[in-house]
Amino acid sequence: MPCDPIDENIKQFVTGSQSLLKSLENFIAKSLKIHVDYLIAIRNQEKPSYSEDVLKKIKKLNQLTFHLTIPSTS
Repeated sequence: MPCDPIDENIKQFVTGSQSLLKSLENFIAKSLKIHVDYLIAIRNQEKPSYSEDVLKKIKKLNQLTFHLTIPSTS
């Protein structure tokens, strides 16, 4: 299975080699992709499991980015 470029970007953030804003963009994009893939599967009548296909992946994504902190703008 080829490496997802967004996964690679998240790994780069975790190691500190990527800006916070870019990492946040990648996190949101990956989360959105997970949800869109689920909706496409429903449309294709594949009967996906929300728990397995969305929640499990979101939890994994959260674990990768658990230490994210967003500095205040003030």
